[in-house]
Amino acid sequence: MNGFDLIIFDCDGVLVDSEIIAAQVESRLLTEAGYPISTEEMGERFAGMTWRNILLQVEKEADIPLSASTSLKTCSTRGLPAT
Repeated sequence: MNGFDLIIFDCDGVLVDSEIIAAQVESRLLTEAGYPISTEEMGERFAGMTWRNILLQVEKEADIPLSASTSLKTCSTRGLPAT
């Protein structure tokens, strides 16, 4: 047998730590929406949560109506993952 039959790449936390990149993008979006938050705080408070659940939690804490569906559309128009 020559070569490999299958190669699996797990780029989320194994080869590339994407959590910090997501925290940077999400903190920027929330700050633009009127909820100032640092990248570090995003990582501490919301690591592992979906974007939708982050928005729902922020809505509970702040007096800022953030529509999860509207924000997901904003992400998609910016080329960002809407998870």
